[in-house]
Formats: sequence, structure tokens, C-alpha cells
Amino acid sequence: MGNNKLTPNSYGKYSALEGDEVRIIGWAEDSDNDIEQLTHLWTPDADENGNPEITQSSVGAESTITYTYTTSGIHLATLVVTDDDGESTETLTVPIEILNVVPMINPIAPPLPVAEDGEIQITASVWDTSSDLESLQNCYDTNPTINSDGEGTEIDDCDFEGLTFVGSWNDAQNAPSSIVFHTTDDDGEMVYAEIPIVVNNVKPSAHAMIDNANPTEGDAVYLSANLTTDSTFDLENMLYVWDLDTSSDSDGDGIKDNDEDATGIWFEWHFDSPGKRTVKMTASDEDTSDSFTFTVSVVEKPFSFGELLGGGEMILILIVVIASLGGILVMRLRKPSDLVEAPVGARVSRISMDDAFDDVDYDPFSDDEEKRKVRKTGNDENKVINNETTDDNDPQRKEEPVMEEAPTIQMTELDHQYEKASEPKQDLDEALGDLLGDESDSSEEE
Repeated sequence: MGNNKLTPNSYGKYSALEGDEVRIIGWAEDSDNDIEQLTHLWTPDADENGNPEITQSSVGAESTITYTYTTSGIHLATLVVTDDDGESTETLTVPIEILNVVPMINPIAPPLPVAEDGEIQITASVWDTSSDLESLQNCYDTNPTINSDGEGTEIDDCDFEGLTFVGSWNDAQNAPSSIVFHTTDDDGEMVYAEIPIVVNNVKPSAHAMIDNANPTEGDAVYLSANLTTDSTFDLENMLYVWDLDTSSDSDGDGIKDNDEDATGIWFEWHFDSPGKRTVKMTASDEDTSDSFTFTVSVVEKPFSFGELLGGGEMILILIVVIASLGGILVMRLRKPSDLVEAPVGARVSRISMDDAFDDVDYDPFSDDEEKRKVRKTGNDENKVINNETTDDNDPQRKEEPVMEEAPTIQMTELDHQYEKASEPKQDLDEALGDLLGDESDSSEEE
């Protein structure tokens, strides 16, 4: 092997490294006539797992061959020498142990710090024997704290295959502090290198807006923080807190501009009082926060008679007023025929109100004399005022007061006006005009 002479061990086995070029020298003895005509036939890798089809031959007293073993393990080199008469020697077998060469990773410079969602690129370079270099398995373990494949250890996972890694992390809190590059040859020998990385949290950039900065008191407005920016992950998990009036300490903690009056990326709100106020929105991710403020001028709501009437109390008052006016109007428009004059001869008597209400047939204005009498209720159902149904011969009966004639209802000047207003030929509008005119005259006289 080059200028290094191989020395067999006690078992006659030689050793060399995988990928080394091995030079083997052989010689034989024979008569002077045949010595220069000897044929040397070499099979440098005669083992069945090697390359027995490869041979090298030379003629002379000595022979030299060179061979590179590409796989580790025991390899057998054989030599057979034949003279010009065809006589051959026994096969000489030389055992050679080829030792595996462990791959090496060249130093890797750590990448520069990046922000969340920022791209990290790392390129590794490795060395091994020419025979193993193409067969190396190169991998990056992007989370060395977890054994993701359930085999080996935490640092031998193959999350990204190849010499060049390109990747990013959207959340600094979950990003690893380092990743591991490892390479493995065909003999299973693995070497690795730990590469530190830094992923910095991106501070949110808060922005808020309102669809109407000059709303009227009570109007619905929409507030939004949609234009706030951050990393993709942080935007999905962002906390939005709104202080709807920084001049008021609604939570009572002594700090006016940190109240949590509303939360969310957008919402609907109604300002219930007029005036200017400053609104503050704070956007927070896992580590940092940013705030945005703007002014809202709430205009006082104008007076609305419709809303005044919308209250239940006003409706009840209007119903009572309309009912009263309707009753007055009906009284004023009634026909004279609705006025009943008591019949001549009707007498007035003192009648109990209870008896009058209890007697369903009682009618003081009826032409029927019997209906103008009140029948008393009680033990004697047949007893009638004026004693008309009692027995005249009963000496013990008490004389009932005699009903006097009911006075005739006198028609006033106003009744005459009603009668005039109810004539078929007179229009209702004219009647109302007369009435209103009369009232105006009366007011002027007063």
C-alpha cells in the first residue's frame, strides 16, 4: 500500500483501509529454463462476495498488482503460477481485511438570525472514500429534542434529506435552538454536527380603523384591526384588546388606557353618548405587543317625535286623549231624537240606587207605567214602590211614598244646536264649524 508495507498479524491476515490502493507482489521458484516463462494469475478479490471475475496476469519470476477495495470486510486475493509446460502451483490465498473509513463533516458556519417566517439556508459538505461518497445518506434533524421516527435517538431523525437545508419557522416560541446534520455510510457509520439557529419573534404592527369616525349617538359602527401585520402563526393567534375611551378607567385599576372594553379582530359597537373620545387597540402575540389609537367624534342624536311616541306611556296617554275627544264629539253630534222627554204625569220618588240597578226592567223614561216603578228585592219579591202590587185591604201595610211625576227634561240652547246639527240636510263639516265657531265666540267673550 504505497510505501507502507503491510504486515500480517499472527493469523497471516493483512489489513488496509477502505478505498486505499493495495499493491501486492508475488514470486515463484522454478528451473533456470522456466523461471522467466512463469505466468502469474491474480484474482485480487476472489471471495464470492467480491469480484471473482476480475483477474490480473503477468509473466516472469515476479508479479505485481494494484487493487482498491471499496467495501469493508475480509477480502481474499489469490495467486496461481503456471510454467510453460502447463504445470501450476497450488492456489495461494492472501486474506486482507479492509477497514471501513468513517465519513467526515466539514465545519458548518451557523446561519444568521432570522425573524419568524424568515428563510434559513444551510449547506453542509462531507468527505468519505470515493466509493462511499455517492452512497452517503445526508439528513437534517430539525427538532433534536424529539425522536420523531421512534428509532435510534433524538438526533438521528431524517426530517430533511440532502446536503442543503432550506426552511423557516413561523413561531419563535416553538423554533428549536439548533438543528442537527448527520451523514451515514453504507456500513451504518454515522457522524453528526449540531448547528445553532436563532429565530426571533416578530413584533406585531398594530393598525385599527372604524367605518364611520363621526357617527350619530346610538348608530352602529364597525371597528376592525384587519390591517395589523405579524408572522402567519402569530396573526392566527393574535389577541386584540380595545379600550373604547382612554379617558375613562372602566376596569377601575387606576390606568385609563388599558381597559378591555371589547376583544376581537372586528366587532360592532354603539356609542351611547355624544362627544369626542380616543379609541385604543392593542395587538399582542406571545411575547410582544403594539398599540394603535384614533379619535371618534360622536354627534348628539337629534330630537325625534317619532321616538317620543314610541314609548309605552305616551301611547297610553294618546289613547286616553283620543277616547276623551271621541266621547265629546259623539255627545256633540247626537241627534235630538236621542234626547228623551219624561212622560207627563210621571212622579218623582226617592228610589234606592241599589234597587234601581237590581231591577232589570226599571226604565224611568218608559211610557209603560209599570216599568217606571222599581221592584224591591228582598224577602218580598212582589213588593213594588207606590204599593201598587200590595193588598189595599191590609190594615198593617205601611203607606209607601207616592211617586211624584218625573220632571220633563228641558232642552237647552246647546241641545237645540245639536238638533240643528243632526238634520239630514246639514253637512257634518258645517256642524263642526258651527260648534267651533260658538266656542271661539265664547272664548272671546270671556
